[in-house]
Amino acid sequence: MLKTKSTFSAGTAMRNGRAAKTIWIDMDNSPHVLLFDPVIKALRERGHQVVLTARDAFQVRGLIEQFGMDAQLIGHHSGKNKIRKILGLVHRAQQLSGYIRPLRPDLAISHGSRSQLILCKALNINTLYMTDYEFSKLLPFAMPRHLLLPRMLEGLTFGVPDSRVAYYDGIKEDIYVPGFQAAADFRQRIGVGEEDILVTIRPPATEAHYHNPKSDLLFEATMKRLVAEPRVRIFMLPRSDQQKDEIRRDWQNWIPETIIIPEKPVGGLDLIWHSDLVISGGGTMNREAAALNVPVYSIFRGHIGRIDQYLAEAGKLVLLENPEDTANIDIRRREHSPAGAPDAAPVRMQVVDHIESLLEVRA
Repeated sequence: MLKTKSTFSAGTAMRNGRAAKTIWIDMDNSPHVLLFDPVIKALRERGHQVVLTARDAFQVRGLIEQFGMDAQLIGHHSGKNKIRKILGLVHRAQQLSGYIRPLRPDLAISHGSRSQLILCKALNINTLYMTDYEFSKLLPFAMPRHLLLPRMLEGLTFGVPDSRVAYYDGIKEDIYVPGFQAAADFRQRIGVGEEDILVTIRPPATEAHYHNPKSDLLFEATMKRLVAEPRVRIFMLPRSDQQKDEIRRDWQNWIPETIIIPEKPVGGLDLIWHSDLVISGGGTMNREAAALNVPVYSIFRGHIGRIDQYLAEAGKLVLLENPEDTANIDIRRREHSPAGAPDAAPVRMQVVDHIESLLEVRA
């Protein structure tokens, strides 16, 4: 585990004459670091104590170090096998218990951490569970107390009583993309020329329960199309060390001249902003690209969620359905508008305000 720095002394912070609350946020996947970073800052600015834990999986460790987060790394990924996955969730909940139990948080928040829900059920801790994918699976023995969803998913409750389900405007990426400012020298730092066509690729999540092998066929067809283009530089973002090794083995003839595989995490929004197009086997990077108006193609072939369907219908996302569709990928340099996204965060404030409203609710 990473050692943490203490931001508050428990029970001593005051806000408007009242003792500030303790909020526990658990991040178990790479996108959660970007998502919660501005939320954490806003809650601390309002005087609350925010305790952070993170699962040591994917690029989580590198990202929390990059963002300077005071998070405890606890637990690992348990693989794709369903039985091992459930046992792994319970085991991580036990690991989290030793750190969390003495802190007695008033509210626990995550964007999909089932281990957090298991522990909170055992310790009777009030929970706020966030998700933006209607096909997510919750554990019947560890349901969240409260649910927060994008308004596009209105009507879904995942079995949580209607009175405890709230919605925010926009999509999850609207919480943290506003205010982003791109680094002007980013391409230079990653060794990509201004004349190159930079394509960022996120392979399919092969270890996820929702993985469809059709995504692997799309990934292979996409790679064959791209490596045949002379001006293309591919920035590859493997999801795990095992996947990185497989890509190095299968595409070794194009590394590093055409394919770049970073050794350390890079700024995800910077990478997307400076890319000419993005191709991803997962939802978050697709939606980040759509939020930044970068051309994006999805090779995800699991159940397509409402948000991705909406983005596709709006012309902000192209869903590739079979290997033949890769011929339609528009490979060219794009015009960049002024760097960054407008610094307006109404969705973020909706989320932070809702979190505060739950701090007065008894679990």
